[in-house]
Amino acid sequence: MTIVDLFAGPGGWSEGLAMLGLTDIGIEWDRDACLTRRAAGHLTVQADVATYPPEAFTGVTGLIASPPCQDFSTAGTGAGRTGAKGRLVDVVPGWVKAL
Repeated sequence: MTIVDLFAGPGGWSEGLAMLGLTDIGIEWDRDACLTRRAAGHLTVQADVATYPPEAFTGVTGLIASPPCQDFSTAGTGAGRTGAKGRLVDVVPGWVKAL
């Protein structure tokens, strides 16, 4: 069973999944987060979720999507979906459809 984790960050979901005996492949653009994931032994693709082809993961059994929240947070910009990071919530349905 393989799960794709979009916006994987440093690997919080990966750690939880590992405790359940599950494996994921994380997609994350941030170099430092990718280094942290790899150091912890998590499978990682360093890429932008918005431009990476979901078809590369056909046959996976699960999907986790935790888009960045800064544009929605009261401590953030408040830009919502119009913000640079807020728009990423609209990428998720395309991944769901493709997978």
